[in-house]
Amino acid sequence: MSRLDPTEVASAVERALAEDYRGRDLTGEAVLTPGQSCRAQVIAREPGVLCGIDLAEAVFHQIDAAVSCRDVLADGSPLTGGTVVMQVAGPAAAVLAGERTALNFLQHLSGIASLTAQYVALASPYGATILDTPPAPAAPTTTGWVSTTRSSSRTTTSIWRAV
Repeated sequence: MSRLDPTEVASAVERALAEDYRGRDLTGEAVLTPGQSCRAQVIAREPGVLCGIDLAEAVFHQIDAAVSCRDVLADGSPLTGGTVVMQVAGPAAAVLAGERTALNFLQHLSGIASLTAQYVALASPYGATILDTPPAPAAPTTTGWVSTTRSSSRTTTSIWRAV
């Protein structure tokens, strides 16, 4: 179950698709036949911590609600190379149009979650807790959602107060 605000997810995906997709996928139009369907899997290439699965799924659904996504793993799951993260099926044009944006979210956020998990492991023997502060309301970012992986602890106070 997602702990992300659906409105923020939809907004982030809308902004990303406005930059990447713009309503047409020329590659898909060139190589696919109308009505063609496909199945695809998102597979991790390296070890790490998964983050961004809700955003990846929302990308496909904003392009075409007929795309079905099955999350094999949840945010915060450990990854090894070759791990199947998500399965996607539906109109091939929609799957192809959304794959780049969906992978961008997964790679970016999983990279942050993976690095955060490394810092948590390094700090743990010293009794230290890695904290993340929420972004300013005027500048929401997807990186603030990495705390949903439970690698770090979310705080609502300023870091300077803990020093």
